[in-house]
Amino acid sequence: MKEQQQRPGSVGRSFSVSWSALQLFLCLFCYLVSTGPVCRWSYRTARRIYAPLSPIANSDVLRPLVKSWLSLWHAAPWWSVASPASGQRAAFAVVRLVNGKAVTIINGVASDVDIAKLRQAADAGDPAGQLQLGTCLYDGKHGVTTNYAEAYKWITLAAAKGQKEANYLKREMELFLTPQNIEAGSAAAANFESNRAE
Repeated sequence: MKEQQQRPGSVGRSFSVSWSALQLFLCLFCYLVSTGPVCRWSYRTARRIYAPLSPIANSDVLRPLVKSWLSLWHAAPWWSVASPASGQRAAFAVVRLVNGKAVTIINGVASDVDIAKLRQAADAGDPAGQLQLGTCLYDGKHGVTTNYAEAYKWITLAAAKGQKEANYLKREMELFLTPQNIEAGSAAAANFESNRAE
């Protein structure tokens, strides 16, 4: 019996198809893996990027897997977070035990936070206080009205002192705030630092 001879281009073609399939798989894998950090960073951005993925991710089969993955990042699924009103970011709330008491934490700030004490801590230069006050002013929650310029000021100061969350929030603000708010906030942060140095 004669052995069947392969056509010269058939090996290269099958390798090309399998390489293309591998590349497609890797792109899809990276796209899925990125959902955790992006949802943690900004739901508004996540909603834009992952809209095509929502029907699949919210299916009965994949929903538990996606929710488990996002919970590792302390993030809620992007399809379950209501769209914020114009100019507001979505709120992510969790309930944690603090000193044996259940406390709702909204975007990293306890719901029962004392704003006056938070302002004192921020004015004293406490980076955690600056981050929390900036978050309250950015979200317009915890009994504080939204003030984007002041929020950017406090977040900039907290980021300069090494607060990781402040760096993430500062990047988000730079995407969504007006240049005027960013300019006013930057000037206020510089003014705050120069007054403390005197």
